Amino acid sequence: MRKANGQGERRNVAVIGYGTRLPGATGRDAFWRLLSERRCAISEIPSDRFPKSAFYHPHAGSDVPGRSYTFAAGLIDNVWDFDPDPFG
Repeated sequence: MRKANGQGERRNVAVIGYGTRLPGATGRDAFWRLLSERRCAISEIPSDRFPKSAFYHPHAGSDVPGRSYTFAAGLIDNVWDFDPDPFG
C-alpha cells in the first residue's frame, strides 16, 4: 500500500477474518468449488419470501414499475437468520 502523500512508504496489512453469505454455497471453499465446477447457483425465489403473484407481469421487457416477469435469483440459505442491524 502506498501513502497518499506519494512518499512510497509501504505498510503491511493483515486480514484476520471475514464472513460470507453466498448463493449456492455454505462458505468460501464451497463457493469456489461451485465456480470452478461451473455450477449454477440461480434458482426460483421461494414462496415464503413474498407473494410472487402480486409482482408478476407476463411480458419480458415491459417497463412496468414494481413488476417482474422472472423470479430467478441467486439466493442465500436461511435468509431469515440474517441480522441486518450491523449494516444500518
